[in-house]
Amino acid sequence: FKDLNDTRGHDAGDALLCAVAARLRAEAPPGATVARLGGDEFVLLLPQAGAEAAMQHARRLTQRLREPFEVQRLSALVGASAGIALAPEHAVTRQELARRADIALYTAKAQRGSVCLFDAAQDAEAGERATRAAELRQAIAGGQLRLHYQPRVAAPDGALVSVEALVRWQHPRLGLLQPGGFIDVAERTGLIEELGQEVLEQACRQMAAWRRQGLEVPRVSVNVSMQQLRSGHLPGCVRQALARHGLPATALELEVTESLLADDAQGATAQLRELHELGVEIALDDFGTGYSAMAQLRRLPLDVMKIDRSFVADLEHDAGAMAIARTIVALAGALGLRVVAEGVETEVQARRLRELGCHELQGYFVARPLAATDLAAFLRAGGARRAAASGLPLPA
Repeated sequence: FKDLNDTRGHDAGDALLCAVAARLRAEAPPGATVARLGGDEFVLLLPQAGAEAAMQHARRLTQRLREPFEVQRLSALVGASAGIALAPEHAVTRQELARRADIALYTAKAQRGSVCLFDAAQDAEAGERATRAAELRQAIAGGQLRLHYQPRVAAPDGALVSVEALVRWQHPRLGLLQPGGFIDVAERTGLIEELGQEVLEQACRQMAAWRRQGLEVPRVSVNVSMQQLRSGHLPGCVRQALARHGLPATALELEVTESLLADDAQGATAQLRELHELGVEIALDDFGTGYSAMAQLRRLPLDVMKIDRSFVADLEHDAGAMAIARTIVALAGALGLRVVAEGVETEVQARRLRELGCHELQGYFVARPLAATDLAAFLRAGGARRAAASGLPLPA
């Protein structure tokens, strides 16, 4: 729904809402009430329906909503999820019934296009999410986010090419949290843009500090979410961060995921092109796991293509993974892009990636993500070059 609004305007979005409402009314059983709560959410009241009947109705309705709609003489495909709460089993007031149905809907949305019945465990999880969101907001403002940096090295000789900035949360109760413990919360609560700006700021500040110390780190790579691109603020934020810390644009790389190719809302490609023309490098992360179309791929202002770690992990025992990696390297070469392999953990993986013509390596085989001071010590000791080159023949 949001994509339709973004790409074809609010008139198209309104027309889709009307078409959905009409289909719901036509499919609702006798005696049911259909209403729109707001945005793209509707509610269906089913008097006397038990859990089994409610689940059956919800499955049928979500299936019908997956069928194409005609909007402004064009076909539009949408999905639908449903959360269900029962009275009096789950609640007796309309406010509490709506709240618990919404909690069930959250669970259903996480599985995309499913139907979910409320249970008490979901309520506890919702409370935990709310607490975590409030804590995360305080963490961003209160300086609890920490960046660790993972080296990325040239495959032939282990020379440092860049470092990827990876965010951690120094939680006051739970200790150091990995991104899996809070990125989803940030995305669902609208904090991801604020978090992304904080990561960009810290990464640029650290790059400036390394340069003052005489440490040769050519470039820092920062992950960018689709929400940051949707807002349209990214080019301005990047320019300001670089200027604030006296860095050239060539000191920064931005990593975007393949979902960008299928979701170019608010001119994401135009923003990346603006940054690319400024001198910022653009990397396509996790390549091979999304929905790339070659026509879209050619339009993106890319410098780097990163092979997803799932293919790298299987290189030692799966001929299919080897074939995919070889194809990605060939495709990148045809487009004039450098190829980076993520998640390289063994000498065999590194050797095979070199043989395929992969340009750069990143993963535990080279180094784990390190705090800024630890990374400086590691690089001064020549750790990246030794780890990447040890026992590996140089490519012909």
